[in-house]
Amino acid sequence: VVDASAEDPVARVQALSGRGGVDFAFEVVGTQKTIEQALNATHRGGTCVVVGVSPAGTRVSVDPGMLLQQRVLTGSSFGAGHQRTDVPMLIDLYMSGKYKLDELISRRLPLTELNHAFDLMVRGEVKRSVIVYE
Repeated sequence: VVDASAEDPVARVQALSGRGGVDFAFEVVGTQKTIEQALNATHRGGTCVVVGVSPAGTRVSVDPGMLLQQRVLTGSSFGAGHQRTDVPMLIDLYMSGKYKLDELISRRLPLTELNHAFDLMVRGEVKRSVIVYE
């Protein structure tokens, strides 16, 4: 486990990989810092996939030397899927019981317990909390 609040996540990932970085890094937060860290955690020829949604106007600094090392920075929204066809298909799979999303939900909490839900997530006590609007 890499705890970015307690150590340099890039140095730790590079050390754990034993190769100076990973083949693929998936960034899921969307901040300038985390995108840059994810890219820096890849090795020569590695790919950083940005999944996190960044606030408008977010800019990322890239060392041109990384491009010469064939590192790739790319983004993904719904993967290679097509929302118009895939979302209805996923809903059908869920409704028919073939796509078991409910098993991924650890807790359902009312909006009034939003801060508690966040605390549970930070402590790693839940896989996924769902806020229920009543």
